[in-house]
Order: sequence, then structure tokens, then C-alpha cells
Amino acid sequence: MLHNRTFLFCVAAGLQSAVNSFGQMTLTPVEIPAGATSGEVIAISGNAGAIIGSGSGGQGWIWDATLGPRLLSPGPCGSEAYAISADGSVVTGRICNDAGIWTQATGMLSLGGPSVGLAVAIDENSQALIWGFNYTENRPFLWAADAGYQLQVTGIRFPKALSNNGKAVLFQKPNQSGFTWQNGNEAFANVSGPNMTVASISGNGAVVVGTQSGVGWFRWDQECGVVALPTVEGTMSSSAQGATFDGWTIVGHNTTSNDEEQAVIWSPRHGPRLIRDVMLDAQVDLSEWNRLYLAVDVSDDGTVVVGNGFTSGDSLTARAWRATLPQIPPCMKGDVDVDGAVTVGDVAVMAGILLEPCAYGLESRCAADINGDNFIDGDDLGPFIELLTIDR
Repeated sequence: MLHNRTFLFCVAAGLQSAVNSFGQMTLTPVEIPAGATSGEVIAISGNAGAIIGSGSGGQGWIWDATLGPRLLSPGPCGSEAYAISADGSVVTGRICNDAGIWTQATGMLSLGGPSVGLAVAIDENSQALIWGFNYTENRPFLWAADAGYQLQVTGIRFPKALSNNGKAVLFQKPNQSGFTWQNGNEAFANVSGPNMTVASISGNGAVVVGTQSGVGWFRWDQECGVVALPTVEGTMSSSAQGATFDGWTIVGHNTTSNDEEQAVIWSPRHGPRLIRDVMLDAQVDLSEWNRLYLAVDVSDDGTVVVGNGFTSGDSLTARAWRATLPQIPPCMKGDVDVDGAVTVGDVAVMAGILLEPCAYGLESRCAADINGDNFIDGDDLGPFIELLTIDR
């Protein structure tokens, strides 16, 4: 009886917390630096502390709540921002014709060129790692603080993203023909498909998100491969742009039948939802906005989404926006039969998922991956049994 009362108390507290969080939801413009003519957001740091973007004419910028917006390189040739580390301390991109690295202490510095930095992470030794592409050699490069700028001999592949610790690397193949994914020395995948582009990788390095003609936006993991994601009603095409740390919440856009792009967020538990509808349901005032056309990125915990849109007064100039959301899990762990509770009825379904995980839907798979390693195996059994014990 005590376990049951404790469980019910925790559920009630969680529901009340969600209600309170909904009351604090916001969607606000991202302030851009003085002198920047426009500012589309590029990415958000995993910890949600900093946002990067680019204006016209090489006006790369960064914003955070403490220092506000500032240009990465106010010099004559400007800069562009392409990626930011999970802790928000390092940005990479381009300065003049060279790949660049930015920190608050140094500003934007050249790494060498002609090239561009495309992905950045902080490794387990607290050192910056940057992957980019050298256009003269037509090859990717890797830059590290202790080793410097080194061309790679991996052929023509474009670095797209890194996991938070830099171990997992995502590459786009030429001609939109698929991608390669490598997680340190532990795992490698070579995925081919026509008209397949990848956008990002989850913070834990286990999930890739992208878009493929005939498939739409998709989620890939090593266990089950490419899985198409559902779209909002009336969608003609879709595109994935970013994912949370665990890869179970994904943002991007769905294009409707009247050819309008709309920012969207997906999770297994809630399905695809327009960011606009999420905000309106929470009674957030969107009168300032005409259309939220793209969700570009999401924080590791899923509580902050950034994107671009058009304001009511200007339907031609894109503006960056920042939306805060409640922290609601993408699925109920252990509830593999998806009936809203963890009960003995989940035991048979869990047994089936352990034997054939890819035969089940995304919500059941999310619920079965209780330890969060993006594999459903014996390591999930102990936590599953604990959840059953609490529920009884």
C-alpha cells in the first residue's frame, strides 16, 4: 500500500509540475547584434545557454542571456557560424576564407583554409574538436588543440555533426546519396539511399536525423536503421533538423498542401505537433508572428526550441525565435503496451520487444529502452522489473 501511495503521489506531483510548466511557456524573438541586417538562427547549445546565427554579408553572431547578442568577428571580412559546442563555449564556422574557431576570450580565429568548420565538440579532456571541409583538397579535416589542423584521408565526405563528447561523427555522402556514422572505435555504419540528406546527431551520438525523398523526415539508430516519422495532417513533405540528447524528440518542419512550411516537434508519446499549435494551446500570445516556418534545433533536454519565422509586420525578412517548453518525457518508460501505466500487462510485450525490437512502434521502443542507451536488451530488464515493483 505504501508503494502504491508513493507512486500515486509522484504521478500527481509530476502532473502538477507539467501544468505549472505550461503556464511558463514562451515564444520570443532572439535579439540580434546592432548592425546586423538580418538574423536566422543556426543552432542552440545543448545546455540551452547560447544561440548562434548568421545575418547577410558574413554577419555570424552569438546570443546568450548574460551578454546578449554580439558579432563573432566584426572585422572587414566578417564571419559565419555553423556549429556550437554543447556547453556553448566554442563556435566554429568561417572567417574570411578560412575555417574559424570562436571563444569568448579569443574572438574568431583562423584555423587554416580555404576551408570551413562544420562541427564542434568538447572532448572528455575538455579540449575542443572541430571537423570541417577543405575545398582545395576536397577532403575533410580534423582540428584539435593538441594536434592542430590535419587533413583526413577518408575521401569526399562532408562532416555534419558531432556528439557532445566528440566521439560520434556524422558525414554526408556526396550527391545526397546517404551518410556514414562512426562512434569512436566501437561502431560504424554506412547508409546509402537516393536523395538522402542528414541534418544532425543526438547529443549521445546514437541517433541520426535527416530527410529522404519518398520517406520524409526520419530517425536512424544502429538497432533498427532508418524509420520514417509521422507528420501532421495535410503534410506534403517534411524535414528533420535537430534532436535532443537521447534522440527521442526531433524538430524540423512539415510542408502543408498549400506549400507553407511550418515548424514542428515530434516525440513518440505526443506525435508530430506544430510549434504554433503547442503555443496556442498554452495560450501563448503569437500576435507578433505571421508564421513559424522552421524549427532548427532543440536543447538536450527538449525544453528550448529555436527556429525562424516571419513577424506580422514583415513577411519577407526571417526572424529568429526561441520557444520554452515543459520538460515532459518523450514516452513513459516501461509502458511498452502504451496504455498509460506500467503493469503486468507490459511483461509479454517487453518479452516480444527484447526478441524483435524493430517489429514494434517507436513509442513502445522508447518505453522499452529504460536505461537510455538506444538498445533494447538484457540491460533494460532490471530497470523494467523495478518499475513493475513500484507500480504494484
